[in-house]
Amino acid sequence: MKNQEWIECDIDAVWTREKPVVDGFWKDKRNRLKYMKWLGYQLGVKKPEDWFKISKSAFHKNRGSGLLACYYGDSPIRALREYQSEITGKEWLFNSTSQGFWAKLVNRKRYFEWLAEELQVKEYEDWYQLTRSVLGNNYGGRLLQGFYQGSIIALLQDNFPEYEWLEWKLRCTPHSFWKAKENRIKYLAWLGKTVGFTRYPSWRKLTRQDFVKNGGEWLFMRYYRNSVKTAVDEYIEYRQSLRKR
Repeated sequence: MKNQEWIECDIDAVWTREKPVVDGFWKDKRNRLKYMKWLGYQLGVKKPEDWFKISKSAFHKNRGSGLLACYYGDSPIRALREYQSEITGKEWLFNSTSQGFWAKLVNRKRYFEWLAEELQVKEYEDWYQLTRSVLGNNYGGRLLQGFYQGSIIALLQDNFPEYEWLEWKLRCTPHSFWKAKENRIKYLAWLGKTVGFTRYPSWRKLTRQDFVKNGGEWLFMRYYRNSVKTAVDEYIEYRQSLRKR
């Protein structure tokens, strides 16, 4: 599209007249495209990215309700897809996505490929820095809340199932995660391997810093009351119970 088309608009906007447009008017693609060009002028669109703010109300306030409902399934994005297909490949940048958009794996994959570039993600471990705030600031807030009920770990597990995700490596451990004994045992087993403790005697060498450096500070403070002995005792007791089975 030529730059002057963002500035000038000499279209005969027949849809603004008192009488409705004639039957079949919107069936002609040329008329639909003329309307979109005119709408852009009305909305003050200066560059392609300005279209990301488009909403249903923009059509309703500018005599385009019938066009939007009958030919675009009441979806501004579908309208824009016909008019400016080159800028609709990133649907998440719009004020709202089409119904069912996030349910399609291909769309989530495209989003995370884009997000990886935005956040300069180079390896799986980099995704642990993901938070609700980061997603919200990068057009993924609705995906997180609507599709994963606000769970970062569920989002990562679903979209990158080939990698083993560990909740305690997240910036914020899921609510009530440490209440479950199996989660505490899982962490302690992982911590032992991480710090190189494989036999019982060596476990007594664990320190508070081992927990702090490896995502277990809250666990250590809240559930083990700053006691290495309490943590080790729970793990040893669990291991011994397995041997008795």
